[in-house]
Amino acid sequence: MAHLLFVSPVATKRGGAPNSLVKLLKYLRADHETVVLMPALGELASALQTLGVTCHAMPLRLRSLPSLVRFITRGKFDLIYANGYHYRCAVALLASKLTRRPFVWHIREVLRDPARLRWLRYATSVVTISHAVAERVQGFVTADRIYVIPNGVDLEDFNHDRPSARESLRRILRVPEGATIVLNVGTICERKNQLHAIEAAAEVIAEHPSVAFALMGDFQDEGYVAALNERAQQLRLQGKVDLIGFRRDAGLCLCGADVLLHTAWNEPQGRVILEAMAARLPVVAYDVGGVSESLVHNETGFLIPFGDVSGLAQAISSLVAQPDLRQRMGNAGRLRVEGSFTAERTAQRVNAVISRVLR
Repeated sequence: MAHLLFVSPVATKRGGAPNSLVKLLKYLRADHETVVLMPALGELASALQTLGVTCHAMPLRLRSLPSLVRFITRGKFDLIYANGYHYRCAVALLASKLTRRPFVWHIREVLRDPARLRWLRYATSVVTISHAVAERVQGFVTADRIYVIPNGVDLEDFNHDRPSARESLRRILRVPEGATIVLNVGTICERKNQLHAIEAAAEVIAEHPSVAFALMGDFQDEGYVAALNERAQQLRLQGKVDLIGFRRDAGLCLCGADVLLHTAWNEPQGRVILEAMAARLPVVAYDVGGVSESLVHNETGFLIPFGDVSGLAQAISSLVAQPDLRQRMGNAGRLRVEGSFTAERTAQRVNAVISRVLR
């Protein structure tokens, strides 16, 4: 078994990157001895320790480089694996060079700044979560060192009893029993573009008054949250659009909803899209970044050109009016996840990259 050091630039479990790391190590730890280094011990460490993964805290700043070099040397690690693009991971890259260890960089973002991309050329190999992300990396990393491995989800997280899940979500949102529920899930911030979700909601509700919308996610930008509430009031959507914030039972909520709406203007892959598909939800999403690599238009949902708010509304309205279509697309999404996007499959592919690098 190889001795691997994973580096997480964050200590929180909120967000796609740390959640993906937890799912990856759940299946990868059986093949390797794994240790995770992060800025502090918090909820991410707790989740990993529950799996039996050892966690350590270190500031991961440039001035901590000597300590990191000693940690790698004493730990006799065979390979360093960075989870996401961050300056803390660049420090780990420097440490890998000083200790002559191979370095795998798992890029989970669509990188646009060439000045930041230049660091990638020093990695032994780069893993990207979509071809859209890989396209940004090309030119800085040779093709033979880039591996496209999409995120995967744990199907068991989305096997809730649907009637019970629906009743739970209905109570959370305080909506009538017959309401159609549309969820938008993601960090509440400008990149996720929930403003367009509110605009689309106004058009849908004008045609289908029984539809309820909920925006679920961590409040990252309080100013943006205030702007969303103000816009909802302007459109007279009080009681129809609810900002419910971050919830730990997101899988349960997805299983209780009817449609997922995804409005981000920049998305490397869209983990929540896979989660919604695993929960048998049809997805209406802007066709940006790597979204089309997960969602199949007219099969598991609808892809809409970015900025076409009316297109979002029309797609949602068609799903509201056709329960059979919702069910058919939801079932197709589940099958697609089962065939191509499980966490176990992702771990197997990452394991193959690690084995190749070590050889």
